[in-house]
Amino acid sequence: MAYNEFPSPNSIPPPSFYNIQGLSSYLNHNPIYKHYFINYPDYFPLLFTSTYINNGGTPYENGSPVQTLANYNLENVPLPLYVTTLSNSQLNKYKRYISLFLKIYSYNYNVYIKSITYNETPYYYNQYRSYEELMDYRSAIQFINKLYPFDMMANGQNENGEVLGWVVPFPF
Repeated sequence: MAYNEFPSPNSIPPPSFYNIQGLSSYLNHNPIYKHYFINYPDYFPLLFTSTYINNGGTPYENGSPVQTLANYNLENVPLPLYVTTLSNSQLNKYKRYISLFLKIYSYNYNVYIKSITYNETPYYYNQYRSYEELMDYRSAIQFINKLYPFDMMANGQNENGEVLGWVVPFPF
C-alpha cells in the first residue's frame, strides 16, 4: 500500500477521526499520542504543569515558569472551553459544519487514496451546491482548525524528538 495506515507516523487521518470533540478527546482515548503535544502548552496547558525549581532561589527561567517532564500529565487533557460551553444553536451550527467538512474531507480522502493507488491525477471536491454551502465550508474549516491544529499534528515532537507527522495531503 502506498500510504501509511492511521495513526502511524506520516499517515492521513481518516474521516472517522474528526468529530466535534476535537483532538483533545482523541488524545484522552489514545494517551500514547499525548507525548507528541508536550511542546504546545498554550493549546494543551494541562499536559505540562509548571514547577518551581530552586536554582539559586529563582523559580523562573527567562521570565517563564520552568516546565519539566516530571509533572507531565497524561491522564487529563480537557476539552477546549469553546467546545464545552456551546449553546444549543451553536452546537447545531457546529454539527452542520462538521457534517459538511466530513462530506468534503471523505470525498477528497478517497480521491487521494485512489490517485496514489492507480497513479492518477486527483480531482478534488469543488462542486458546492450554492454560495452558502461554500461559505459554510469555509466556516467549517476555521472551526476544524480550532478543534484539530494541523500544524501540531504534523510537527508535534515527543520528548525523544520523534515527529508524529500526521498529514492531510489534499487541499481544504
